[in-house]
Amino acid sequence: MLRLEIQVSDCLAVSALKHASVAAGSKGLGRTVSAISVLETTDVDDIEPSFLTSGELLISTLTSIRYDTGKQCALLYELDKADTSGLILFYVGKILPGLDADFLRIADELAYPIITISPEGPALFTDVIHDIANYIFQRTLNDELSLPELLIDFNASDSQYGDLGLLFNEIGRCYRGLMILLDDKYRLMCCTPNSFLTDTGLSNETLVHNIMHWYRSLYFGKHPASSIMTDQYRHDTGTIFTVNSCQIPLKDTSCRLLFVTEREDISYLFMNMLTQTIRSYILKREDSFHASREDDLLSALFTSNYEYCDYLASKLNISLEQISSMWVICPGADDNAYPDLLLSQRTKTILSYCLKAVADMIRPVHYGFYQGAWILLFDKALPSSDLSYAASLFLKELNMCFTGSPLFLYDRLSSYKKIAAAYQLIDNIRDIACKVYPYAEYYTLSHIFFLDTCQSCLNHMADSDFPSWPLVLEPLRDDESLISILETMILDTQMDVKKSAGLLYLHRNTIYYRLKKIQSILGYDPFSAPGISNISISLALRRILQP
Repeated sequence: MLRLEIQVSDCLAVSALKHASVAAGSKGLGRTVSAISVLETTDVDDIEPSFLTSGELLISTLTSIRYDTGKQCALLYELDKADTSGLILFYVGKILPGLDADFLRIADELAYPIITISPEGPALFTDVIHDIANYIFQRTLNDELSLPELLIDFNASDSQYGDLGLLFNEIGRCYRGLMILLDDKYRLMCCTPNSFLTDTGLSNETLVHNIMHWYRSLYFGKHPASSIMTDQYRHDTGTIFTVNSCQIPLKDTSCRLLFVTEREDISYLFMNMLTQTIRSYILKREDSFHASREDDLLSALFTSNYEYCDYLASKLNISLEQISSMWVICPGADDNAYPDLLLSQRTKTILSYCLKAVADMIRPVHYGFYQGAWILLFDKALPSSDLSYAASLFLKELNMCFTGSPLFLYDRLSSYKKIAAAYQLIDNIRDIACKVYPYAEYYTLSHIFFLDTCQSCLNHMADSDFPSWPLVLEPLRDDESLISILETMILDTQMDVKKSAGLLYLHRNTIYYRLKKIQSILGYDPFSAPGISNISISLALRRILQP
């Protein structure tokens, strides 16, 4: 059974808390921990309910209330009320002068753990966040191995393939829940019996209908606040069900998965694994359906029934590129020796239909493997996703793999005469590319031009008396965490807060708090023009100059 029970006492065993001690609230070391986060706002007058989440182990310095014992005590009551797990205090004796006796007494009364870090311990929040987040992930993974076993069996077994209801019933039985799958219009696609829940006196059809109607009223026409949502559904009998739900993206549409249970320990990882399996199943089923209709498509091609072929391609959601890759038109094995036979009128027509999109396929006009890096030059201006797709197909066609080697995609090459200049430009910035963009899978023209600007700045700094530290970042120099957020937001995730939070092991609210702090310190919005240009270059130079 799924049972996630990580306690505060367990977290004290991680290496980052080796030099930590429990200052008060030791009776609360059995509190359950489900997440680690930073508490930036510590004044209870400014804390909104959404800032605190049950089960969070919090890190703070209490900077804004470090001289106000009354507000420190009020904060403890607020944290206990929100059912958070405990408070880890950094820099006691430096930022926070000390721990007041009343503060410690209240923590003991509430059995709310107060943990302090000694001077020998880590100096950065991120060290503690990394170790505890990794510990929670590993423990969660171990506790939920029964689910992967079900999912692996479902994916691997041909006998089970095609029966999503079988998987739903098995998970519903094991985890005592009701599984509901809705389409993008919130209409029922599949569900399990409600026999896995407490008897509500309602038929399965009625209960599912009531939950669907309630869920539709909550979310229809609205953008979900997060990838996985948790709500409470109260039945007429007084029974409260937890409804964990998520949106499953498909090729041209989406569906929603609801897991209804009386349990409160269904984790994010559980729902994420389940979501990925169901998505994989649905996509495979669609592909299987496409394959079953290939005979119809081929028949339409060979009978020159192109209108019906267009209809089938549209109905099966098969692009012309897919059709051209599916069919290699060849009347017979021996006909390869007679090219004229392959150019008969009918074959010409079929080839013309199948390959009419191939003429527009994206192919590099020049390519090479130079100084340990792949360089592909294109003559068209293309979106980066199209460039990446074209490059992967082209290298696959060559039976090559660019994994582990830098990949530079240079489009808009106006003349073959400029090939040498393009190579020279890429060679100039090749060594700094991975430093500035450590998470990039490939480098496009925008990356290349930006890196060239950075290289010019480096050359200018080397030939002058400019300081090695970028002056634009000087106000943030003493706070590594703020600079890390700026780097990640601007250079790694293109202003995506959710992705930044994942890379930095931080809560999204923490990102928002610190962005406001950055703006306050700098005195301007670092993400608006023209400031972002200077900030971007300065952050890139900082990464390059780091040893």
